[in-house]
Amino acid sequence: MIEERKRIAIGRNIYEARRRCGISQEELAERAGVDVEQIAYAESGKGIASLELLLEICDATGAMPNDILAGAYAGGDGAEGMPRVGECFPGVEVGPEDRVLLEHIYYFMANKKTTR
Repeated sequence: MIEERKRIAIGRNIYEARRRCGISQEELAERAGVDVEQIAYAESGKGIASLELLLEICDATGAMPNDILAGAYAGGDGAEGMPRVGECFPGVEVGPEDRVLLEHIYYFMANKKTTR
């Protein structure tokens, strides 16, 4: 089970990705094909988004999974309003190699999902 502080950090990152796109929870839910309650639940940190929902949120907002999970936008560490890598998860280093790996995983999962 994911610790509460990590769920809250991930929820905050989902909120930030949505805010950066200028869309409401309702619009994100529609784009992701889920109920608005699922988006609100994930953003609140009370629950955690499934991998499938995470990919849908990324597709809808243009975020990468590491943007949501580690709080590091592809534009660089500490993009305006975003915590730097490690602030959400103290002691966790996400270096360039890790980002590349996360991007490969994202593209693999996104392509796998669309070919079902």
